[in-house]
Amino acid sequence: MRSLLQTDSYLVYDAVNLFVKAAKRVIGEKGALGVSSVSCSRKQYWKHGRSFRDAILGTKLKGLTGDISFDAHGKRTNVRLHIVEPLRTGLQKVGYWTAESGVQIKFNYTGQRQSFQTSVRNRALRVLAKLESPYVMEKHNASLYEGNDRYRGYCVDLLSNLSATLNFSYELVVSNLPYGFQDPKTREWHGLVRELIDKKGDMVLGAMTITRDREEVVDFSQPFLYLGVRILLKKPEKKPPALFSFLDPLTMDVWIYILIAYLTMSLFLFFIGRFSPYEWYNPNPCIEEAGVVENQFSIFNATWFTIGSLMQVGTEIAPRAVSTRLLAGIWWFFTMIMVGSYTANLAAYLTAERMKLPIENAQDLVKQNQIKYGCFEGGATCKFFERSVYPDYMRMWDAIKADPNNFVHSHEEGVAKVKESTGTKGYAYLMESITLEYITSRDCNVIGIGNPLDTKGYGVAFPKNSPFRKEISVAILTQQDKGFLEEFRIKWWKKEDGGNTCEDVKASSGTNAMGLDMVGGVFVVVLLGIGLGVLVAIFEFTWKAQRNPDVYKEALMKEIMKALHDAVRSPFTHSKSTIRQSNHGQFSGHDDNTAVPLPHDRALFPSSF
Repeated sequence: MRSLLQTDSYLVYDAVNLFVKAAKRVIGEKGALGVSSVSCSRKQYWKHGRSFRDAILGTKLKGLTGDISFDAHGKRTNVRLHIVEPLRTGLQKVGYWTAESGVQIKFNYTGQRQSFQTSVRNRALRVLAKLESPYVMEKHNASLYEGNDRYRGYCVDLLSNLSATLNFSYELVVSNLPYGFQDPKTREWHGLVRELIDKKGDMVLGAMTITRDREEVVDFSQPFLYLGVRILLKKPEKKPPALFSFLDPLTMDVWIYILIAYLTMSLFLFFIGRFSPYEWYNPNPCIEEAGVVENQFSIFNATWFTIGSLMQVGTEIAPRAVSTRLLAGIWWFFTMIMVGSYTANLAAYLTAERMKLPIENAQDLVKQNQIKYGCFEGGATCKFFERSVYPDYMRMWDAIKADPNNFVHSHEEGVAKVKESTGTKGYAYLMESITLEYITSRDCNVIGIGNPLDTKGYGVAFPKNSPFRKEISVAILTQQDKGFLEEFRIKWWKKEDGGNTCEDVKASSGTNAMGLDMVGGVFVVVLLGIGLGVLVAIFEFTWKAQRNPDVYKEALMKEIMKALHDAVRSPFTHSKSTIRQSNHGQFSGHDDNTAVPLPHDRALFPSSF
């Protein structure tokens, strides 16, 4: 807020502050001050006016406009005015002015001139690069062009954007030199890093990973791409579906439990249907003394009812008693959940391409010994494993360096080695995730495995103490904030040169069939429903027996056992005789038995059910 005020505002603030300090000083010496009216037309003075004047002239303070003090004539002394000059970095204080010394310039214009001379603006830079897709590539008809126009790619677009932003020109010098590695014996650097050390270029732009070793001999800008190490593996061939693949959405134990549930529910429907007195009805309601009652739940009908419900087709059988209706409802709930789960999982099985991979991550790679793996010799990925202290990565490095054939000298060689691997002679290539993504989106014979094992970035490399590094870094961050870097990445990874040719296939190391742990609760509901149905059936029988003592003359438990015995004895019949023996005999369909008439409520199935 202070920077928005005008100069006169600062002066007014200092004047008020000075007056307050002078007033406090006079009050301290004179005590309370009286105020009387004065007129400008008469020679009349305020008696404390001279005291105030002397107090103001004698007060010194440090205000917003600097040190404040006055001479005997009331003129301000020790006034210092700063002289500023607009430079490339903003307003810069270059000197000052005082009444005694006049203008004094203390700024080093010679150093500022050197700073302008070392700025990247209006300079012609020599940019070193390596031919590598999709960073720097030759155009298809490169022979028709000259100079920088022969090249295209992500880094070419980035360099063009930086050139327009910072107003510099450049010469793109492209070669097949590696980005840079250090000889472990001579400790000498090779490749493009060596070129920078020898001052043969102003910067290197490409897929150069920022590493600790390289930072010791060259400078890097802020990263323009972030990445990590991933595994490149040959894509396994998709297996043809099996003849009974429609069974795959559920595991074998679930199918077995469904069969057991089907048989169990059928048997309980049969027993409870035959046991419940409300499932027995008079087939001829116009004849009260028909002597025969029927039941629709034979063993065949019970199994047909459950299978019809399971297949979602329905049957002509409709439960009549509360107990059987309760069992039917529980079974319908069970079939709804199971059929819905099976249908959803079957759709995923039929539409998704599924492959079985030998490994899924770096840990799987460590645990096996059939698939060999390697990295770019001398590159940042190999250095990562060489210096890692994580146990799995240390074992991976031991396995890599054990065989010199595990190392490759270019990404192209590594990809070719992966594609040539077969069966037990497999090969996995460890490489940067961003380049792997570019390769797998165009080459459908390879696939990326696992998540990135680390995090690092690609940056622009400069000779040590380069004056251009800061400006380039700031420009890269600006382009990132504006979304240009992501726009370039989408262009060269997803659109150009057949991007997204390969489908995004999700590989699997096994089947995602629904196990018993996922649907076990439905089986529990079925068991609880069966138990509840049994209790309701017993309640129905007890209720009926108490309301018809002339029919059910035996003890309750004995009558229950008779009903169960009758259900088991005639599992395939639909009817039974209402004639009961006069003694303690069992139910019988013989004519010589004493007939027991139906109870006065006529039907054994009340309207309330």
